Amino acid sequence: MDSAPETAYADPKAWKVDADASEATLSLMDRRGPRPLLRLTDFHGSFYLRPNGDLAGFALHLELPPEARSSWPGGQAAPSLFWESVNLRPSRERGLIGRGRLCLGRRETWSTVSGMCTRVPCRDSELPYLKIVLDTMFASLALRWPAEAARHFRPVTLQLFTEIRPRGGSAPRRSDAPQGPSA
Repeated sequence: MDSAPETAYADPKAWKVDADASEATLSLMDRRGPRPLLRLTDFHGSFYLRPNGDLAGFALHLELPPEARSSWPGGQAAPSLFWESVNLRPSRERGLIGRGRLCLGRRETWSTVSGMCTRVPCRDSELPYLKIVLDTMFASLALRWPAEAARHFRPVTLQLFTEIRPRGGSAPRRSDAPQGPSA
């Protein structure tokens, strides 16, 4: 696929996350394989794109449903799981790879993040939209969450699916984008 001009991905106002195509899943890993625990459909944050459209990193707050919130002394609960990674780099085996940080209240852990960011042709724009899949596995004991996994000292997999699409009419079309020297 032809790569888009570098200026095409430079304007964050030209892009939006498609909420209908986004969700995170949390799965408990046991001897039979992954067992789904939670489906999280509400999140906010940022994705960082390089000028050529490659995913460089992200910072997301995944909103937790009330039954999934972890309590601390004093009855305070963490309303969201914060997940971030910067300096994602290409990997032959995994598409993208990097280190990520997960925070739940005052607890935090680091883990490997892997994923894919694929350009998909878009009917509404000459620029392709981006389909993103990210995942990480972390020790539930590090965050003492989710409770079911922490009780059994099981690792947990967090996986996010989302799409970043050009905003209607505001993303530059290839023919309108400034042309530079070709490589």
